[in-house]
Amino acid sequence: MIAQIKIYPWEKETEFDIGDLKLRKGDYVIVKSADGQEGEIEAAEILAVKESTRTKNIRPIVKIANASDIERIKQYGAKKSDALSFIKKKAKSRNIKIKIIDAQFSFDGSRISLAFTAPQRVDFRELVKDFSKHFQKSVKMAQIGSRDSARSFGGIGMCGRRLCCASFLKKLESVTLNDAKSQRLDNRSAGRLSGVCGRLKCCVAYESKLYEELKRGLPETGRQVITPRGNGEVTDLDILSRRVKVRLADKTSAFFNFKEVKLISPDSVKK
Repeated sequence: MIAQIKIYPWEKETEFDIGDLKLRKGDYVIVKSADGQEGEIEAAEILAVKESTRTKNIRPIVKIANASDIERIKQYGAKKSDALSFIKKKAKSRNIKIKIIDAQFSFDGSRISLAFTAPQRVDFRELVKDFSKHFQKSVKMAQIGSRDSARSFGGIGMCGRRLCCASFLKKLESVTLNDAKSQRLDNRSAGRLSGVCGRLKCCVAYESKLYEELKRGLPETGRQVITPRGNGEVTDLDILSRRVKVRLADKTSAFFNFKEVKLISPDSVKK
C-alpha cells in the first residue's frame, strides 16, 4: 500500500510506502523530504491511500503524527501569518518584484520554505540572507508559475465555482488564442478571458472540442443564406444553441435555427 502526500502545497504529490501502518485519508504523518543531505523531517496530510505494485524508489513513512506532533504543526501554522508579513515587507523594501504565495516551516524546525511568483527570473540571494538572519533557519525559495499557484491554493472563478484546475482537472493543458477564436471569444476583453492566474482560462481549452463539434453544419459569417424571411448575410453565430444571426435585405437582423437557413452558392450571388 502507498500513500499520496504533498509535502508542500505547491509541489506535486509524492508516493510513500505505508508499510505495516494503518492509515487513511486525512491522517497526518511524519516523513523525510527528498532534498538535503539526510532529508529534513516534514509533516504532511495523506491525500489518498491506494494499492500499488511499485516497490522501487518509494520512501517510507517515518511514523504517524501523535498529539504532540499535531500541536507542533498548529504552532507553526500560527506563526505563518507573521512570517509572511515580514517576508513581503522585506521584499518590497528591496524593490524585488516577486509575489510571495506561501511559507511553510519544516517539521524539525530547521528550514522555512517559500513559494513565490514573478514575471521573470529574479536574483533573491540578498533576500535569502535577510530571511535566514531573521528566522535563524535555512531558507528555500521556489519560484512557481501563476497557473500552478492557482491550482495549489485554489479560489473561486468568475462563474462562482471552485477553480477547475484545483477541483477536477488532472492535467493543465496549454490554452491558446485559437481555442478562444473557435468559440468566438477572441473579441472579449482580456479580463473576461483570463482566470485568477492571469492566463487564459482553462475552460476555454477543454470546451474547445465541444464548440468544434457544435459548429459543424453552421454557416460561416459573411456567407449569403436563404431564411424563412428572405435572403441575407450571416453576421454572427450562437454556437451553443446552434442559431445563426442574419442581416436581412430590409437592414434588420434576426436569429434563426441553423436548420432554417440554407447556403446560397457563391456563383449564384449577384455581384
